[in-house]
Amino acid sequence: MSEDEEQLKPLLLQKKAWSSLELLEHIIDRHFRRLRDELGPFPSWQVTPIEGTASEAVAQLDEHLHEHGWRALLDVGEPYVLTLIDLPSDRHPDQTPLVQTLFWVLATLFSLTLGATWISYQDSSVNWYDTAVLQSSAMYFCAPLMTAIGVTSVVRKNIFQKHGVDVGHFLVAISPIMFFSKAVIIWPFGLFFFMNQKFMQTVAWSNRRGMLISGVVTPICFITSGLIFSVVGILMTANNPVDFVGMPAIIQLNSITNLIVSFFITPEEIAVRTVWLHPLALAGQSLMTFGWILLLPIPGFPGYRLVWAIFGR
Repeated sequence: MSEDEEQLKPLLLQKKAWSSLELLEHIIDRHFRRLRDELGPFPSWQVTPIEGTASEAVAQLDEHLHEHGWRALLDVGEPYVLTLIDLPSDRHPDQTPLVQTLFWVLATLFSLTLGATWISYQDSSVNWYDTAVLQSSAMYFCAPLMTAIGVTSVVRKNIFQKHGVDVGHFLVAISPIMFFSKAVIIWPFGLFFFMNQKFMQTVAWSNRRGMLISGVVTPICFITSGLIFSVVGILMTANNPVDFVGMPAIIQLNSITNLIVSFFITPEEIAVRTVWLHPLALAGQSLMTFGWILLLPIPGFPGYRLVWAIFGR
């Protein structure tokens, strides 16, 4: 036996395998000092960071635990309370590219149909399937609406990734039906369904700032683009009446749109033009309406994360 081999110390082996909890505790000990256990449905401890800030420590811990199917949540307090949540991979089923493409293709086709229906409703001399009507719908309703939705999805995905959260693109559903009859409007805005590819209630954020931004990015993009389309579309709407067959579909403008448009045309003209809105204005109102709805504090909606980031524990 050589001299080097004689100096080697024997390795210490565990007498028994670690339990899942012991493994988690050893991982936590790399980033936090555990002070005491906390009672609750999930593993929790009172902790203090070993070095750096608590946000940096929990971000590093969460990145490590994510490989094992766990997420780390940190409640601010004296001391901090660290909670681990088990998130199996099947809780976040990523949609295949085929399914995503199908959603976007159907949404585009349905928005094209919806815009054509709006145009034909305002002019009884044409049908929604006429080539000229479909072209107008594609130019003034379908293209602006789907472009705004697509850009919002890309912006949202990139901002989320900067905060360490990968949620993919969202998927939208658009109803191709606007009227039960010539006089009864079902839902003129088209947008009626918004689906995340991740369960947003179970997504862990490293800090409140990231959660706050995630709660406003989609509504702000929708409302801003919708406001631009609405103002331009109203200015493009003619003052002359169109050839209606049934009751006109009057869409009440929101206060912000009304205020901005009032700098360009008179209140009387605004009232008249809302009776036969230009398709571009309808696309804008669709985006703005859905943007305000997304701000509602409903679980899964951006507004819920916004409220939780401001008032949550």
